[in-house]
Amino acid sequence: MNKKISFIIITLIFSNLSSAHIPTIDSLFRNGNNTNIENKTVVARIYVQEVKRTDAELEDAEVKSSSVKLLMRKNDKERVNFIQVDYRNKSFAPEFINALKVNSNLTSFLKGQLLETKLFYSLLESLLVNSSRSMINTLHEFDKNIKPNKQNINKEQANLLYQYKKYLKAVAEDNADVVNPLVGADSAHQEKIKNILGMNFINDGVKVQRVFQDKKFYLTYKEDDLFLKFDNSTHRLLNLKYETENGSVEFEISNYASFSSNIEFPEQIIFKLPGDKKFEISLKGIQVIEDTDQTYYKRINTYKKSIKSVESQVITELKPQFIL
Repeated sequence: MNKKISFIIITLIFSNLSSAHIPTIDSLFRNGNNTNIENKTVVARIYVQEVKRTDAELEDAEVKSSSVKLLMRKNDKERVNFIQVDYRNKSFAPEFINALKVNSNLTSFLKGQLLETKLFYSLLESLLVNSSRSMINTLHEFDKNIKPNKQNINKEQANLLYQYKKYLKAVAEDNADVVNPLVGADSAHQEKIKNILGMNFINDGVKVQRVFQDKKFYLTYKEDDLFLKFDNSTHRLLNLKYETENGSVEFEISNYASFSSNIEFPEQIIFKLPGDKKFEISLKGIQVIEDTDQTYYKRINTYKKSIKSVESQVITELKPQFIL
């Protein structure tokens, strides 16, 4: 009966959500087009390379790059466990391990970091483990109207649906004295119930717009210094731009493709920073593994041992400033 109750409640909620047609920003960054990776660890090998400028005075300048293995695991409380392993070259081989960073809550870990760092890791969290948590937290700093869905739930409708759930449970237990909260005592009460159920379940107050451009529809959001652009049909992020005092910080994303384990990831991400700096972010490999707390922390100890065995070779990398 519990499954039946959940199905009815979910059906009621999503029938109202669908009537809104345009999803919330929180929902868009949950990467719903990707495969479900609940209770699993995603291991991604990421290579970040600075795009060399053609300026004559910078022709011989050494460009920055970084090879990192990211392990992300979303736990039951929606927090993302985070491991980053830095390597000295693109082979990602154990003998070239260079540094290790570990945290049990990526969103909290990013507080106080550079803006570019927050956006970089928030984007990867969204793409790899379908979590909007860090991205919404970061965007909220730019635009206070952007909040998690849970903070914008229609409390009146949620309470009515909760009462209905209790009613269904009582009916299943053969309690004949319960009253169906979705049936009004008179026409006025019934009209009120109808109006409550007809409301959007989530009222975020953020106006995502559907626009027609270059013979295609897109979902866009523009407010003050922030601009977001998504594909209308797939909800894939295509562009994120934020204007700062020193210039714009921007992601240009294209060519989403399905990699191993049916994880969808862009073939090209260009990260633009103030001062005409550009970095290309490439996925060199990805794996989804079944995990437990025990095996997860055992893996951390393995990385620590690998670093200790080559600690005389560890170097200070010339890596982009947004890489932790």
